[in-house]
Amino acid sequence: MRKFMRVTMVAPVAVAIILGVGCSLDLLEPEDVEFSEIPSPEEVMGFVVSPGEAREGNVAIAWVMWDRPGLAGFNVHRTDGTGPYERINDELVTRHRYNDWDVDVPSDAQHVYVVTAVDMDGLETEPSEGVIVPAGFSTEEVEGLSPGGEEIDVPVVPTFSWDEVDGAESYCIMLESPDSGMNPPEWVYRDSTTSFEYGATEGVTYVPPSSWQLEYDTYYTWTIRAFGEDNFAFGEGETGFTTEASDTVPPDPPADIAAGIYYCEEGHRSYSVALAWFVEEPSGIFGCNVYRSIGSADFEPINEGLVSPDADGMWMFEDDLAEQPYDEHVYYVTAAGSGGESEASPLAIVPVDPTWQYIDGLSPPNDEIGVSLAPTFSWNAAPGAETYFITLREDSWEFGNTAWVYRATGTSFECGETYGITYLPLDGGALKNDTLYHWQIIGVDEHSFVFATSNVSVFTTEPDVTAP
Repeated sequence: MRKFMRVTMVAPVAVAIILGVGCSLDLLEPEDVEFSEIPSPEEVMGFVVSPGEAREGNVAIAWVMWDRPGLAGFNVHRTDGTGPYERINDELVTRHRYNDWDVDVPSDAQHVYVVTAVDMDGLETEPSEGVIVPAGFSTEEVEGLSPGGEEIDVPVVPTFSWDEVDGAESYCIMLESPDSGMNPPEWVYRDSTTSFEYGATEGVTYVPPSSWQLEYDTYYTWTIRAFGEDNFAFGEGETGFTTEASDTVPPDPPADIAAGIYYCEEGHRSYSVALAWFVEEPSGIFGCNVYRSIGSADFEPINEGLVSPDADGMWMFEDDLAEQPYDEHVYYVTAAGSGGESEASPLAIVPVDPTWQYIDGLSPPNDEIGVSLAPTFSWNAAPGAETYFITLREDSWEFGNTAWVYRATGTSFECGETYGITYLPLDGGALKNDTLYHWQIIGVDEHSFVFATSNVSVFTTEPDVTAP
C-alpha cells in the first residue's frame, strides 16, 4: 500500500507537481506516508466567490463525497506551480466546500487545488482531480437564462436552460432561496447539456435535489456556471424567479403497498426488495417517492427520480441489496402531484428472517381448457395472510403483456367483480375467448410483506360459439 501523511503533521505534503486535469500528488517519499482506503472526493470544481456583482473575488472549491463510514473531514491543498502542494485549511473541513480567502482573482500566478478526504485514523486519501485557476483569469457572462428576469408563476418543477458557452465541458446549477428550506444553496446538477428539469436524474446529477419539486409561491435565485477542462468556472450567470401559487391539495396517499424479497441472480448472494402499490387517480400524479428505514434509523428517500408506472400500468420499485437484510427494513410510498406530496402510505415491513409458505389448490387448475370468460378463481388459504393478490397475464408471463391485478381478502375471487379492492381492473370486466392466460396468487401478511406464493398456472378460455 502506498503511504501518505497523517493530518497531525504540520509539514506540507512533499510532492512533485503535475499540472493539468486530474493533476495528482506524485510523492517523492512514498514510504513515509500511508493512504486511507476510503474513496477520494469526486466532482471537484472551483469558481469565483464574488462580492455583489463584481467579476472578481476569491476562489471557492467544492466537491462531492458520499457519506462513508470512518470519514472525519477533508483537506484542501494548493500550489502556484513553483513549489509543493500545501494544506491551506487550519482545521479539518466538514462541509463539501472551502473558500480560499488568500487568493484573489484575477491573479498574476496560476493556482492548482486538490482535495483529500481524511479518515478517523488521521489518514488522507489519494488526491482528487485538480482544479486549475489560470493567471489573469476573468469570468465571462452566461446568457439566455430561463426562468429568469424576475419571472413569476414559474412551475414548481421548472426546466432550467441557458445559452451554450464556447469551451464549456460541463455546467453546474446552484439554487438558493432564503425564504425556503433551501438555504444554504444546493448544487442540483452537473452535466454537459444546456437544460435541466428539476428533480430529473438523467446525465450526471451533482447533488440530488432535496425535494422532487420547489415550494409554491417562493422566490428563488439560481446561478449557472460553465466549467472548462481544468474544472474551473470561466463563465457565470445569475437570475431570479418566483414559483406559482398552489390552488390544489396534495394527492391521496398510495394504497395496497406490498413488499417481497427475492434472489436477483441465481448462485449469487444478491437480493432485492420489490415493492408494488396502487395509485387511485394516476392522471393527476407526477410520480411517487419511496422511503426506507433500516433498523431504528430515520426514513430516507431511496429513489433517484420520481417513480412512474411500468408498461402494464403497475407501480413498482426494486431496492437492490448486497445481501439478505439482517435488520428490519420498513418502507412507505408517497404520491407527488401539483398540490405537493401526499401523506405516507401504510408501512411495508420486511422481517429479518421470513418464513415462506406455498399456496396450492388453485382453480381453474393448471392447463384447464374451456374456462368461462368470468371464472371464479380460488385457492387454499395461507395461515397468516391478511390479503391476497391475483396477477393475470394474457398469452405469457413476460412483463409487458397485458396484466390485471386484483386484491382479495378471502380465498376466492370472481373475475370482473368489484367487491373488495380492485388493484388494476380488467378492461370490460371479462376475459377474451379462446385465449391463454397465466395467473398466480401471492399472500401478504398484516405488515404488507409477501410471505406466500403459488406456482404460475395457465388456462385457456372457451371458444366463441357465435363466431362464423
